[in-house]
Amino acid sequence: MKNASKLLYAIGFVFNIIGLVIIALFITLSGVALGSAEIVAKVATESQHSVELTQQILLTFVIVLSVVFVIHFIILFMVANAKKHLDNKTGKVSPHLVLLLLGILDCNLFYLLGGIFGMVAASDDVLSE
Repeated sequence: MKNASKLLYAIGFVFNIIGLVIIALFITLSGVALGSAEIVAKVATESQHSVELTQQILLTFVIVLSVVFVIHFIILFMVANAKKHLDNKTGKVSPHLVLLLLGILDCNLFYLLGGIFGMVAASDDVLSE
């Protein structure tokens, strides 16, 4: 179970890194678009909205993506912490439970299954002592 959990955490970690790169790209592109009056005016005319509404939408997009970026960055540290607990055989279930819940909320199957297997492996570590 421990190896399965580590593997699933590693796969989820890779997808999380890819997601961070994509989110950073969208934040950058949205920030550049927000800073350019030409782009905002062009998008506003093509979408048949006012310039102010287009700016507000872009700003909201940048803010939401920035929050999502920070959350995904925190998840990276949580995965590293859970893997450390698996390696050290501490028997702590809480990091795996948190990743299980994040897997449910984020619809991330790798963290969901990794959390389940990690909880079983942590329970086995406690029983083997």
